Amino acid sequence: MFYNIFEAKKILAKKLKPWRINLSLELLQKGWKIIRIQIINKFRNIKNPKYQTLIDLLNNTIPAAFNIYAILFHSGVFNKYIKTIFRI
Repeated sequence: MFYNIFEAKKILAKKLKPWRINLSLELLQKGWKIIRIQIINKFRNIKNPKYQTLIDLLNNTIPAAFNIYAILFHSGVFNKYIKTIFRI
C-alpha cells in the first residue's frame, strides 16, 4: 500500500513519519468503504481464514487503530494508547 500511495521508487523507512501513517490509514479506510459491499458479496461463501482475517482487519482493526491514534495519542494519554493498541 505504501508504494501505491507514495512513489514506487521510495524506500519504506524503518520509522515512518506520523503524517504518512495517518494518510495511509485514512486512504485505506475511505477506499475500503467504497468497495466493501462488492467485495463481501463476491466472496460471501468463501470460508478461507486468510480472507476472513483480511475482512476483519479492514472492517474492525484498522478503523479502531486509526480512531484510537487520533483520540488517545493526540490527547497525550500515551499509556492508555499503548495498552489499547496491544489489546487490538
